[in-house]
Amino acid sequence: MTTRNTSILCRPAMDNIARKRKYRKSLNACIDEMTSDCRSVVEYGCMFGDRLATLKMPEYKVGIEVHRPYLQVAKSRNPNAIYICADVLEFITQHFSFVGVDAIMMLDFLEHLRLEDALKVIDHAKKTARVRVIVFVPAGSHPQDSDPYRMGGDYWQTHRSTWNGDMLLELDFDAVHLPKFHRRNGTYVGDGAVFATWEP
Repeated sequence: MTTRNTSILCRPAMDNIARKRKYRKSLNACIDEMTSDCRSVVEYGCMFGDRLATLKMPEYKVGIEVHRPYLQVAKSRNPNAIYICADVLEFITQHFSFVGVDAIMMLDFLEHLRLEDALKVIDHAKKTARVRVIVFVPAGSHPQDSDPYRMGGDYWQTHRSTWNGDMLLELDFDAVHLPKFHRRNGTYVGDGAVFATWEP
C-alpha cells in the first residue's frame, strides 16, 4: 500500500521490509537507513532507548519518555542520547517545539494515545520534521491495559486507539503492511503492523 513517491532512500528500504519474513531485523535496518541522511532525530515515546541506540548516523539523538523507570533504563543503555521525561502531547503543545529537527520517530507510540490526540501529535511532527516522519503501529485490534515489563507503567502502556494502513495513507504517509508481526503466547494477534513514512 503506497500513495506518495517517497525518496530514493526510503522506497527501496520499505519494499525490502515487505518482502522479508524476519520483519524485526529488517525493520531496525530500515530505520537506521532512513535516518542515515539526518543529523538530528527525536523519538516520541522512546521507552528503553533501544531504537535510538541502534542508529548510526544522526549526531543528535533525543528521546522523550513519560515513564521515568523506562527512561532510567534508556540512559544506562544509550548514554550518548539526550533524554527528556515528559508527556509528549503536553510537551509539544505547551513547552517546546523542535525547530529544525531532521527526523521524528513514533514507534509503537501512537496506539497509546486517544485518536484525536495522536492526530495532533502527527500534525505537529509533520510541521516540524525537515526530512521525514517515521511511524510504526500495530494494525487492527491489540487490546492492552498493563505494563508487559512490570515496571509500573500500566497507564502509559494502555492502548487507546486502533490503526490500519489506510488511516496513515489518508494522512499522506507511505505505508507498508507487515502481516503476522505481533505474537502473544505463541499466537499471532491483530492484523500485524504498519510501518509508514512521511516526507515534506
